[in-house]
Amino acid sequence: YMRTIASYKAYEMIDRMRANPDGISAGSYDDISGTPAANDCSMQSCSFSAMAAYDANQWNSELAYLLPSGQGTVTRSGSVFTIVVRWDENRQGAAGLDCDPESESDLSCFTVNVQL
Repeated sequence: YMRTIASYKAYEMIDRMRANPDGISAGSYDDISGTPAANDCSMQSCSFSAMAAYDANQWNSELAYLLPSGQGTVTRSGSVFTIVVRWDENRQGAAGLDCDPESESDLSCFTVNVQL
């Protein structure tokens, strides 16, 4: 169930990025982690960079709500973006970010690479 949510939310972020090509071009999605402060772009017009911050804020807020210790990151290498959704599968306080399925201290991960 949690992997399904993680998969859905990873592809949702890709859709958010595709909807903001100027934000991609400007590098606004190159390094997303955490939940940045953002204006509410659902009720007002925002610049492409403000929209990217809003996307990151909404995405990570939803991940934290839907998954135990849920969090997401986006990184860019060339034209390839790596989207990673992490969560504490066993709800035992895992916090490691290495995505090692053999390590009980690492969060579970769903990773997708996309070229945009």
